Amino acid sequence: TTIGWGTAASQPFTNSEAQGVVVGGKLYVFGGFDSTKACCTPTRRAYVYDPLANAWTAIAPLPKGVTHAGMATDGTNIYYAGGYIENATQTGQIFGTREVWRYSPTANTYTALPLLPVERAGGQLVVVGRDLHYFAGTNLARTQDVGDHYVLSLDGGTAWTTKAALPNPRHHLGAAVLDGFIYAIGGQHGHDDALVTQADVHAYDVRTG
Repeated sequence: TTIGWGTAASQPFTNSEAQGVVVGGKLYVFGGFDSTKACCTPTRRAYVYDPLANAWTAIAPLPKGVTHAGMATDGTNIYYAGGYIENATQTGQIFGTREVWRYSPTANTYTALPLLPVERAGGQLVVVGRDLHYFAGTNLARTQDVGDHYVLSLDGGTAWTTKAALPNPRHHLGAAVLDGFIYAIGGQHGHDDALVTQADVHAYDVRTG
């Protein structure tokens, strides 16, 4: 097969460090840095892109502007955890949060879920079965790369439990779920001009822990 690239409709605002997932054949994009403000303020704007109509539509704004959050879907709802959030005056950012949210595309509403055990940003969030897994990232002060791994049941879980940590603590990594394994792909140590990219790929066996 041949895959070709074309030009699709642009978002209403330029953006960076946003989060997005596909549900029901549509692309949902949340937050990112606000291009209408001085660097660096997370925006509350969120949009859905319909590829059939080639059009973007605004959806309910985020409860707080966020970048660098982990985001995942179970095919029905969208979940996000951690991230850099807007400060109280919406003029800057805080480098971590414990907040976890569920967005319902059908109801166009956000619901708060149990908080992470500690403030995190730059980590990954995946859904395996009926569990959310949040792992890796950085601490609130951005002084430590972390490999912590937390799990929350989507069926009435009231608190996150701790599972095996990622062997090479890092952030800004990719993640995928396949055949009962969570894959942690690439990432970086440090930040900005001092960052060091990582080539590691690790697999976590959900069945054995």
